[in-house]
Parts: sequence; structure tokens; C-alpha cells
Amino acid sequence: MFGIRSIPNCKLFRDGQPVDEFMGALPEQAVREFLDRHVARESDLQVTEARQQLAAGNAAGAIVLLDEAREADPENPRIALALAEAQVAAGDVDAAEAAGRMIDRGFAAGFPLGRYYRQLGRWLLVAVTEKRTKAEIGALSRVAGWVRVFGMVNSAPGYSEQHLALNGFSDLVIDIFGPEVGRHARSAIGVAGLPLNFAMEIEGEVLIE
Repeated sequence: MFGIRSIPNCKLFRDGQPVDEFMGALPEQAVREFLDRHVARESDLQVTEARQQLAAGNAAGAIVLLDEAREADPENPRIALALAEAQVAAGDVDAAEAAGRMIDRGFAAGFPLGRYYRQLGRWLLVAVTEKRTKAEIGALSRVAGWVRVFGMVNSAPGYSEQHLALNGFSDLVIDIFGPEVGRHARSAIGVAGLPLNFAMEIEGEVLIE
């Protein structure tokens, strides 16, 4: 029911729904930082207001509010999620990618991606993949098969669940292309650092019609 893949597995619930998790043993400071990410902040009020603006179709107004919130509270990852969503809605995928880098510190600290990190990755990757793929081959429909995926995960010493961090990407590929085209072999390794402090770098090999 809850997708337990390893023990220990810690899931955080809010209003009866799972909102984040980590797997494996973490030191006390890492657990405290995990919990701190979910403590309500003053900037969350601006995030809520910005989401209301976005729901009303005012992406530009939402971006203004979220830029102000980010300047006041750059450590709140919920701002990055909302800001990237608003920038995708406004058609600025490059800016959305930059906003997504605000949450890269999660991997640098050794945390697997939580639920809202995966949410960011899923629709942001859709937008980025569609934009870049169309530029190279014309249309996503020309992809006849995914052969192999290789992921490098920016990891803290002792973090050993890089394969789980790559699950979101594999799930996304299958969601977009379907199991027959999207199913692929894969491998993942941990690295001490990546260019621009990216959380993850992924290489994919595909068949083109």
C-alpha cells in the first residue's frame, strides 16, 4: 500500500496523506533537517497566494510573489516547486530548470527525493524533454525504444540508495512512452559532486525511427 522497498523506511504524513519519506539509517542531524523541511514557514503563505494566482491563470503574478518569497526565504524548497511550476506555465522552461536547482541540496545532504521533489521532477522533465527532443529529432513520437539509462547521483558519504533516486526518472519514461517503448536497462552510481552542483545527471540511449 505504501510502497515499502527497504527497512528502515520513514514516511511523513500530513492530514492523513504521505508527503515525504527517507529510506535507510540517517544521522540525527539529517533527520532533523528532513523534518525541518516540512515545518510551516512564513513564506508558505506567499506560496499559497501564488498558487491561487496560478490557478486563476496569472502565471506572471505568481512568479512575482514567488521571487519575493525566495529572496526572503531561500531555504524553503516549496518555493522552488511552485516557482518552477509557474515558470513552466509561463512557457519559460529554462527558468524552471534553474528554479529546480534550488532543491539540489537534498541530494547533497544525502536525502532521497521526497514526494514534492518527485512531483517537480516529473512535470519539469516532461517540459524539458519535449522541448529538447523536438529541437533534435522533431517529435517525441520518433522514439521507438529506450535502451539504457545511466544516472550519476550527487551523494553524501555513506548514501547507498542511488538506484532508488533514479526510480522517478524510470517511472516518468514509462509514463510518457508506455511500457513497451519506455522499459529500459539502467544503472546508477554515487559521485562526490556534479557540475553546477546538480542533484543528478542522467544519460539515456534511445532508438529513433
